Amino acid sequence: MYRRMLVAALAWSLMAPGFTWAAAKTYQVTGNVTDLKDATLTVDKAGEAFEMERNAQTKTTGELKVGVKVTAYYRMTTDIAKSAAKSYQVTGPVLKLTDNLVVIEKSGSPWEIQRSGTPSASGELKVGEKVTLKYSMLATEIEVKAAPADKGAKAK
Repeated sequence: MYRRMLVAALAWSLMAPGFTWAAAKTYQVTGNVTDLKDATLTVDKAGEAFEMERNAQTKTTGELKVGVKVTAYYRMTTDIAKSAAKSYQVTGPVLKLTDNLVVIEKSGSPWEIQRSGTPSASGELKVGEKVTLKYSMLATEIEVKAAPADKGAKAK
């Protein structure tokens, strides 16, 4: 068993430089920016904080600053070692497993997480097995929403 885990870890680490985002689902969250750093963004949606990494490939539309309303599109990735953002975890049975993707069932919904680097997981990554997998979020696009019009302004 140890040998199989070692071989799997080695295989994942060899795949990391050439991985693609093609297989991963893009999720979205709309809320207010509560924290903004060089490499991270935190969006609050109804009291729940979503912290995600931003990088040179993150497309941003509008002026991004604390307090503005945004829609952030992101992918979940197992490459938490390189992420500047907070790591999260999900527990559930593995529904699908490919070289680039892990799909875990959580609350009856499939969670698609991009496999990159060496995944941090408890349990064996095998279809049907229950695992706890750590992931981080990587913003792919951020749309700043226009501020609502001032209702007190009079038209001339």
